[in-house]
Parts: sequence; C-alpha cells; structure tokens
Amino acid sequence: MKMKNKSILVLISMVICFCIYPFSAFGQGNKVNSENKARVLIEFDQQPGKSHGDLIRRYGGKVRYSYRLVKAVAAEIPLKAFEKLKANPSVRKIEPDVKFYKHNTELNNTWGVERIGSGTAHSQGDTGTGIKVGIFDSGIDYNHPELTYNYAGGYDFVNNDAYPMDDDGHGTHVAGTVGAVYDGIGVIGVAPEVDLYGFKVLDADGSGYFSDMIAALDLAVDMGIDVGNHSYGSSVNPGG
Repeated sequence: MKMKNKSILVLISMVICFCIYPFSAFGQGNKVNSENKARVLIEFDQQPGKSHGDLIRRYGGKVRYSYRLVKAVAAEIPLKAFEKLKANPSVRKIEPDVKFYKHNTELNNTWGVERIGSGTAHSQGDTGTGIKVGIFDSGIDYNHPELTYNYAGGYDFVNNDAYPMDDDGHGTHVAGTVGAVYDGIGVIGVAPEVDLYGFKVLDADGSGYFSDMIAALDLAVDMGIDVGNHSYGSSVNPGG
C-alpha cells in the first residue's frame, strides 16, 4: 500500500436512491414522536434553497440538514403533511430517515494489521504521512495515548458540537486499527502517521441516522478527507 508523502484520493461514493414509502415504513427504524412527526429525507428536482425550506415549514415541518452532495434535505414533518408534500411538483421522492448500527469488529489487538503485511509497508516508509482519514463511527477518544498525536479534528453530529468524543468505544477501536501511533507500547495501526478525523454519527448505543451520515459526508468533502472508514449497516432499506 503506497502512501509515502503524497496525496491519495480514495473516492467513496454514497449513491442515495430515494424511493416513496407508505406510512407503514415509518415504523421500521424511523422514530415517530408524540406530535405524530417523523424524520424523513426529501429529494427535490433541484438543489434545495430557501424556498424549499419555506415549503416544509409551511406544512409544519422543520429542516434538519440541507445537503450539497445530493438534491435533498433531512427534515421532521407531520405525518398528515406527507401526501401534500409528496404531491408538490418540486418534490421527487420522500423516504423515512431510518437508523443504521455499528458492525462488530475483531477484538484482538491488531491481529489484522500484522496479517496484511503492514510491517513490511512501515519498514519501507509507507506510514500514511499527510493522508486525511475520516472515521465515520461513534467518535474517537482523542485523549487516548495511541491516538491523541494523530487526531486532527472532526464533528459530533449526535450532540451537534465540535468534540466527537467516543462514548461507545467502537470508533476508537476502528481508529486504533487505522492509525494508532508507533510508540513501542500497546498497538500500532495500519498507517501510524495518518491524520485522523472523527465524524461521530453513532450514539452511545451504537446506532445513528442516515441523515446525519449524509451531513457528515458533506463536511468531509469540504475538509478534503482522502479516505473514509464506514463500519455500520441497517436491516431497513434506506432507499433504492
């Protein structure tokens, strides 16, 4: 794996195909609150702007994110407004904002790092210097001695702040596999000199919403992230 003092662009395409769901789909991984409102993703026929936000608010909804990667917004809308919004000529499709969950990873120290030949790459100077890696997960314990040197920033989309501290442990484990420093103790990562960025999209229970993930991808593009690690999945179809 050649990553020596040069920029490597790894294109991670998240193809989001929106489809119209019946109301029954809002019960599958999509939270309907006490006010009979549901979290949804709404695709428009053009990049969303102020008029699209005004349309959603007109029907009692609230915009959570307005995306740049896709012509869509994440919103919370009353169930009674679903059909009216769907009938608007500027709206292409509406789908539930369903949840996804962390994937289990190996718990042995760095069993996989050794077996993919990282030691050989390290001896040749291929350590990830200058490469920005985004960990899209439960955050990163950026105070951990194996990670604090390589931690370069990020964002917490669960708590809406700039401190993506890990309260589950999954993201920190992943970050360690990717970029734990070479310090003679503990473990070493595949690329121990990368710049690690934490995008916290999973909560303390290891679950999150696709709306937050898309927003995280928007930010990652703006920040010039070269490589992204995604270790999650969902039993509910997010669209297709």
